[in-house]
Amino acid sequence: EGFFELQKYSKIYGNCNVKSAFKTEDGFPLGSWVRTQRRGADLSPERLQKLRRLGFLFDVQNSRWQEAYEYLEEYFSRNGNCRVPQKYKTETGFNLGNWAEVQRRNRNLASDRRKQLEDLGFFAD
Repeated sequence: EGFFELQKYSKIYGNCNVKSAFKTEDGFPLGSWVRTQRRGADLSPERLQKLRRLGFLFDVQNSRWQEAYEYLEEYFSRNGNCRVPQKYKTETGFNLGNWAEVQRRNRNLASDRRKQLEDLGFFAD
């Protein structure tokens, strides 16, 4: 039932990024079901494959960081630098300025993420 509901959600919204409190019109707790699937402990290889084919993200935080980085790359290509004003938002409404500020202050930034930012000249600006 959960997978069927996720398929419907995906067709409507174009993704599988269901908020944890989301319930379908029929009251199915899809957000809770998705959260359980992300833990992935009891999933058979077949179920994992079905979810992946649907575009299901198991590591949402990494995916969101990568999406933000892509916005930063786009900003860099337009402006020639990574000095994003703190209140700057993308056309989609993503607060890139705030994200950039958080990255600059993050003392525990993973080394692979730091490298990506360094390669773009993020810390040199």
